[in-house]
Amino acid sequence: MHKLTLHFKTVTIENIGGYYGEHQVDFPSGERNMLMIRGNNTAGKTSLINGLKWCLFNQIDSSKEGTLDPFTLYNAKALRSGPDHPMRVTIEAMYDDAPIIIERRATWRFEKTTPQNYDQLDIGFTVTQENQDGSRRVLSQDESERMIGRIAPPILGRFFLFDGELLDEYRDLVSQSRPENRDLAQAINGVLGLPILAKAESVVDSAIKHAQKLTRSYAQGDQAELNTRKIEGLQEENNQFIKEVGESGDRLKDVNKELSALDRRLDHHTNDEIAFAERDALKKRADTLATNIQMHREELASMGANAWHDLAQPALSERREAVNREADAMAQTTQKEVKQDHLEELRRNVLAEGNCPVCYQSPDAATRQKLESLLGELEADRDARASRQYRYETLIGQRNALQQLLDKLTPVKPLYQSKVGQLSEALHEKFEVQRQLDELIKRSSNITQEELLELRRKRDGLLKEIGHLEAGIEKQKAEITKNEARIQTLQEKLERDAEQSEKANVVKQARKRLDAMKAVIEKAHERQTEAMRKKVEEYTSHAYVAMTHEAHHERVEIAKDTFRMTIIDDTGAPVLAPSAGATQILAFSLIISLGQIGRKIGPLVMDTPLGRLDVDHRLQVLEYLPHHSHQVAMLYHSGEINEEMYRHIAHKVGESYLIVKSEAENSSRLERAPLD
Repeated sequence: MHKLTLHFKTVTIENIGGYYGEHQVDFPSGERNMLMIRGNNTAGKTSLINGLKWCLFNQIDSSKEGTLDPFTLYNAKALRSGPDHPMRVTIEAMYDDAPIIIERRATWRFEKTTPQNYDQLDIGFTVTQENQDGSRRVLSQDESERMIGRIAPPILGRFFLFDGELLDEYRDLVSQSRPENRDLAQAINGVLGLPILAKAESVVDSAIKHAQKLTRSYAQGDQAELNTRKIEGLQEENNQFIKEVGESGDRLKDVNKELSALDRRLDHHTNDEIAFAERDALKKRADTLATNIQMHREELASMGANAWHDLAQPALSERREAVNREADAMAQTTQKEVKQDHLEELRRNVLAEGNCPVCYQSPDAATRQKLESLLGELEADRDARASRQYRYETLIGQRNALQQLLDKLTPVKPLYQSKVGQLSEALHEKFEVQRQLDELIKRSSNITQEELLELRRKRDGLLKEIGHLEAGIEKQKAEITKNEARIQTLQEKLERDAEQSEKANVVKQARKRLDAMKAVIEKAHERQTEAMRKKVEEYTSHAYVAMTHEAHHERVEIAKDTFRMTIIDDTGAPVLAPSAGATQILAFSLIISLGQIGRKIGPLVMDTPLGRLDVDHRLQVLEYLPHHSHQVAMLYHSGEINEEMYRHIAHKVGESYLIVKSEAENSSRLERAPLD
C-alpha cells in the first residue's frame, strides 16, 4: 500500500441515518482485506456510505437526487432526544505511516431549539495527527479542511466511495448516444494528477501577461499610449469573455450533470416507456373490439327481428310447391280442353256445312246425331271449364306472389350463427386484451405516462440549452482568440517602440524564456495526458477481460480528452451495443485502473453495486477486487451475494457485519457476523 493512501482502521458513526447511538466498524487489511456488510433494502447501507462522504467532504453526492442535504442524515430519534445527542462520524486511519483521526461532528446551535435544517447546526471538523514521539496534534478546522482537501478532494470521492446507481455515471462513458460527461472527464484528469501541469501552464501564462504589461509601460509616445489603451481595452474585453465562458462552463457542467441524472432516470423507466407504448396499442385494440362488439350485437338484434323468416320460409316454400303442382295439373287439363275446343269447332263446322272438311263427305243421320250429342255435352261443361280457367289463373298469381315473398326472405340462422361466433371471438379477445392491460399496470412503476413525457420534454430542453451554451462558449472563445491576435500585433508594435529601453530588453528576454517554458509545459502536458490515457486503457482492458465472461470481448479503447470507452471484440470491431452487465463491468474496470495508476485515496467502499450483474459476473468481480485494492468494503443484500458466492471469497474476508433493523423502532444496529 502506498503510504500516502488513507488506510482505514475503524469507522465510528453516531446518530447517522437509522443508527441511533454509537456504532463501530473495523476495516481489515492484509491478505483478508475485504469488509462485508449485509443488510436488506432500507436497513441502512446507504446511510453508512453517506456518513463517510459527509465526514470527508461535508457534502453528500447522490446519483438519484444530486447533492443531498446532510441534515437528512441526522437520526430522527437523536434529534428528539435533545442537544446531548450529536451527529458524528470518526475515521481512525493511517496516512504517511502515521496514525490520523478524522472527525466531523454536528451539534445544536441553540440548545433549547430543535434544529430544523443544516444551518441550525454547528459543524465541527478536526484532523488529529500523531507525532513520532507519540504526542498528538489537533489541527484547527481550517487546517483540517485543507489537509483533507489535499488527501481526498471531493471531486475524487466518486473513485472510492460510490453506490450501484453511481456506476451509471461511468456507463455514460460507454454510451455513444449520451453527450460528453465533462465533469467526469475532469475528475479523471484529477485522479491522474494532470491538473498539476495545467496549473503550471496557468502560472506561466500569468507571468507572460505580466511581462507584456511591463513592456507596455516602457514604451513612450502618443501612439504607444494609444496602443496601450487599445491593449488594455481588449484585455478587459477578454477578461469579461473569460468570465462569461467560465460562467457558461459552470452552467454547462450543471446542465450535463442534470442531463446525465435525467438519462439514468429515463433508463430506469425504459420498460415503463415500452409498457406505455404497449398499453396505448392495447387500448386502441380494446376500443376497436368494443366498437365491433357493439356492431355485432346490433346486427344480432336486427337478425332476431327477422327470425320469422326462417319459420315462414319452409311453409311458404311448401305452399308454393303445392300451388305449382295444382297449377301444373290444371295446365295439362287446359291443354286437353284446347284440343276439345278445336274438335268442337270442327264438329260445328261439319253440322253447319253438311260435309266433312277433311274427307268432304256428308255425315249420315246417326253421325249427325252423335255430333250433336257431343256438342251438347261440351256446351254443358263450358261453365266448369271457365271456372277451371279462373282457378288456373288464380294459382299462377299465387305462385308468383309466393315466389316474390320467398325472394325477399333471407335465411337468418346461418348468418346469425356466424355473427354469434364473431361476437364470441371479439369478447374473448377483449377479455385477453384487458388481462394484458391489467398485467402491464401491475408491472409498471409509480410514474405516469404524462410524467415520462414531461421528462422527455425536459431532456429535449436540456439538450437545446447545452447546444446554446456550447455555441456561445465557442463564439466567445473565437472572440478571445481574435482579440489575442490583435493584442499580439499591438504588443509587438509596443515592443519595437520600447527597444531603446534597457529594462524593456530585459523583460523581452524574460518573455522569450517564458514562451519557451510554456511550449515545453504544453508539450509535456500533451505527452503526459496521452501516456496516462494509454496506461488507463491498458489496465482497464486487463481488468475488464479478467472480470467479464464475454469471451469475444478482447480489449477496451479510451478516447482522448473525453475518456469515452469502447469495447473491441476479437475481430477488431467495436461492440456498439454492449449489455448492461458488460457496461457495469467496464465501469468497475475503469475505477480499479484509476485507483492503481492514478492518485490513490482510500479504501474501495461500494454500496449495492452488483444488482445488474448475473451470477457469473458477480463472482468474477468479487474474486478480482480484493487483489487490486488495499481495502474493499462491500455493502450488499442477500439478493446480490448468496451463501455459495460468499464461500468463494470467504478466504479474503477479514471482517463481516450484519445490519439488523427493528421495524418497531425504525432503527438499525450493526452486529458482527461469522467470517466463514
